[in-house]
Parts: sequence; structure tokens; C-alpha cells
Amino acid sequence: MQVQKAGVFSEILDQPRAWRETLQMLVKRKEELGGWLKGENFGQIVFVGCASSYTVAVSAAHIAQLVSGLNTEVYPSSEFCYLRRPPYDSRIKTLVVAISRSNDSDDTFWAVDKLKKLHPAVKVLGIFAKDGGRIQAMCDQTVILPNTLEIGPVSTRSASSSLLACMVLTAWISNKDAFINEMIRVPDLYADPEYIKKIQDTARKLSVPKPLPLHFVFLGCGPYYGLALEAARKIRELVAYNAEAQQTLEFRHGGQGGLTKEAMVFCFLSDTMRKAELDVLGGLAKYRCPRVAVLEQSDESVKLRTDQVIELKTKVSEITRILAMYPVIHFLTFYMSIARGKNADKLYHLDPPIQVKDRPGV
Repeated sequence: MQVQKAGVFSEILDQPRAWRETLQMLVKRKEELGGWLKGENFGQIVFVGCASSYTVAVSAAHIAQLVSGLNTEVYPSSEFCYLRRPPYDSRIKTLVVAISRSNDSDDTFWAVDKLKKLHPAVKVLGIFAKDGGRIQAMCDQTVILPNTLEIGPVSTRSASSSLLACMVLTAWISNKDAFINEMIRVPDLYADPEYIKKIQDTARKLSVPKPLPLHFVFLGCGPYYGLALEAARKIRELVAYNAEAQQTLEFRHGGQGGLTKEAMVFCFLSDTMRKAELDVLGGLAKYRCPRVAVLEQSDESVKLRTDQVIELKTKVSEITRILAMYPVIHFLTFYMSIARGKNADKLYHLDPPIQVKDRPGV
């Protein structure tokens, strides 16, 4: 398929192609890379990343633990250079998965460099959208995502493809080929023009209210918390509005105190905790803020506790479904960006990262 290069919207639509090519590339490397992962017999996996790569790492760590049963940890790359010892049990054979869109992120480069000094025996696997960066030189293995690097600063297809790569690696470690067979079905879903149009239309309708909400809250449990983090990040990037991410069941412990009718709450609904998550959404009714559930399929109990729903109807497991939720986030924030009068390809409000000069131990 042709690679779409015309801007943010085209890059959002291009995700099925990116996912399919990522899967094809990884299938070709199963014997070599999958064999290496099994042969190393890792006892724990640590995920690191910054910006959108960190939100991907949060979901990937939860997925790896749920599917493989291994100990998993996740850390923002920016904290590593301040550590005096590894933040995990270094007696256990450890795989560090370093995720970076550019393959050149300062924070992730320093994190891997510091880890190599603190724990020389650690093995590092890098997942990048670009070949030939500084981080790659320090990795024992790398996965270069084919044709996923975006033109601008907004990460869309590279983020979702990074998560897909993490899911495939987890399936190999766990000897669960059925998990990969499910992943193959997701690109086909979004390749259906009717399916993608329905998701687009639903997301567009949510951006119609004038004025837009002044504050957004995204909720998710387990691996869905990574989705909430990414959605809040995209609102800040594309819409330039305040947004926060919370774990759904923790949010009820005082997190709802600042809600008003000028806020909007989105909940990425899981299967495992669905009833409890719906109880939380139902309890938010008195704050009169719009409540939106993003879920597999709605029913009467959902309708009673929400104001609007985005149904996916993927017919895949709740773990694989996480991948299908990425375009939902992207469409939603893209259309809200337009409603705010922004140009998603020229985000003048986006500033470069604030520089931190003091990096001890690097």
C-alpha cells in the first residue's frame, strides 16, 4: 500500500497500512528475533520511553504482564539518569525495551546509557520509527518500524505501531501465536471504509458543541491507562486545552472534586472491570459534565450511566482492542483541534521540550 505523507490526518488514516507492514516485517524476523527472546529466558521486562513513547510503554508493560506473567516495570526515560541503582531487581535476567520515535531522544539515550553503567548485564531492545540513531548503537536488538515516522511533531502511526511491536514481542516470549492472529484482524477492520467512516463521524460529532469543554479527563484501568495518558497528551498537543489522565477506579477517591459542567470525561471501558468502571461513570452524573464511554459494545447499563458512546465492535479480546482505540483518540483530538480553529499541521503553540541542564551521572 502507498505510504500517506500529506500531514496529520493522512497519517491517522495510514495506520492500517503501517500496522500491516509492521506485522509483515516482524513475521520475517520471528526465527531470528523471537528465537533470541526465548533463548535469553528473561525473568522480567522493563519498558522506558518519553512523550508518546512513554504512554505506549505504560500500556505495553501492563500487556506484557497480563499475557506472559513475567514481572514488568515501566519508567519515564527522564528519571533514569538520576538513579544510583537499577529500579528493579538486577539479580533477575532483565530485558529493557527502549521505545523512541526518533531513535535520538536525549532522555531515552541517557536512560539506556545510565542503565548500561548501572547494570552491565542488562539486555536492551530498541523500538524506533527511524533507523541509524544514537540509541540504536547501544541496543542488543532493534526493531525499526517500516514507514511510520511522521512529518511533524505529532506522533500517531509511530506510537500505535510501537505498541503493536511490543504486543508481538510479548506473544513470542509467551508462546501465544493466537494473540498474533488476533492482531492481524485489527488492520483489516480499519481498512473497511464503512467502519472507519463510522468512527470518524462519531468523533466529529463530539467536537461539535460550542464552546468546547474547558477541561478534559481521560480514564482507564490497567493497560487502558496508557490510552488515557496518550489521549490527554493529544488534547494538549492538538487542541491546546487542559487535559488529565487518571486511573478509573482511583479517580473516585477525590479526583472528581474539581469537575464542573464545563468538563468532559472519557472512559476507556475494559471487559474485566466494566461494571466497576460504569459505577464510576454513573456516580459522575451529579457534576453535569458530559460522560463518554469508548468500548467494545454498548448495552442498557452503559446508556444509563453515560451521555455518549463510541462503539468499536472489533470482536477481539480486550487486550488486542487497545490497538484499535488509537485511531479513536487521534480522530477525536484532530476534529477538536479543527473546532478550536487550529491547524493540526501547523501547531504554533507547541514549544520544544524544556531543557534540563543538570544530568548527574551521565
